[in-house]
Amino acid sequence: MIALLHDKREELAALCREFGVPTLLGVPDALSVLPAGEEVTVDAWSARVYRGRVEELAGLGAAREILMKDTPVYGVLTRVMGLIAPLHLLDPKSKDFCEASCSTIHDVMRLLHERSYTEMFRISDMASGQAGVAMRLAAVTGLDLHVIDLGGGLAEGAGKGGKVAVEEIVSRPFLALLAGLVLDGEQVRTPRPVQLKGFMSVLGEQMLASPTSGGQRFGDKSYAIISDKYLNFSSRVGYHYGVLDCYCGKTVNKNYITFSFMGGAADDVKRSRRARGIALILERLGFAVEVVGDRVAGRFQKFEAAVIEKRLAAMGRLLQFTRQTDMLMVDEKSVAAMADCFFSGACQFTGEVGR
Repeated sequence: MIALLHDKREELAALCREFGVPTLLGVPDALSVLPAGEEVTVDAWSARVYRGRVEELAGLGAAREILMKDTPVYGVLTRVMGLIAPLHLLDPKSKDFCEASCSTIHDVMRLLHERSYTEMFRISDMASGQAGVAMRLAAVTGLDLHVIDLGGGLAEGAGKGGKVAVEEIVSRPFLALLAGLVLDGEQVRTPRPVQLKGFMSVLGEQMLASPTSGGQRFGDKSYAIISDKYLNFSSRVGYHYGVLDCYCGKTVNKNYITFSFMGGAADDVKRSRRARGIALILERLGFAVEVVGDRVAGRFQKFEAAVIEKRLAAMGRLLQFTRQTDMLMVDEKSVAAMADCFFSGACQFTGEVGR
């Protein structure tokens, strides 16, 4: 077993140790160096990988005799393990993914894990009712961004006058996000591209929309709920809604980024294209991605803090990059063109597609 992760407490490592599988974790170039299907020999003792089969080493991995086998204790442990280890809840989208379907401790843990992510996305909605403790961020982001410090996210004495400067922020994940979110001089001076046909379509959509539709949230405040290692960022810009939740610390197994994006002012087809364009970007950034209609959700987890911070900076860029792009998604070619434009280093998508 050769894996990109390196945390010794990782569940995969525990399983490999239990079953005596030679394992190397934390091999970042493994996927590019080792061609798919190539036979190799893994020497976990010396942390080396040999091409082909090395008979002298292969014999060292013979199965070990289980000393406790056929004892009463082993029988009890075997029966108990049947109530702990098996996992039956595999698909979070299934109607059977619920409390009633839990029959093992592993099932309960899997259900709680998924439910916790759902609750994280609701935190941002709670923030809108906490205006009294929120401080406005004094930085050029194009957002009406307010900060709520849970403790340890801001320097001592920060936030005088109800505003907080970037220099007063000590939250590791929030600083990383701001590296991509704060606009530079060129981005401030460059107007957002507008596709006339798409813009007129947007106007028509909003004129026909009911007063209680998503349009009434235009111009809502955005919030960053922070601590030294935690960030919950919610952005409502125009008619779309994005939520990012992150933990970034020393323990690799705890680190994660979850991201959800939905909505827009254009028609359903253009919003769906933008969602698929964002999904392509997230996938190339290493996220596990799911797209349903105009909603895209991504998850990136169990990497070192430096890797998490690098992805957060990219997510800051992505949040700026995707603004008002739904009206530019004029055809299917726009989906891949949008992703290619982002990775070219451009600060915005103009809607131009190579033909």
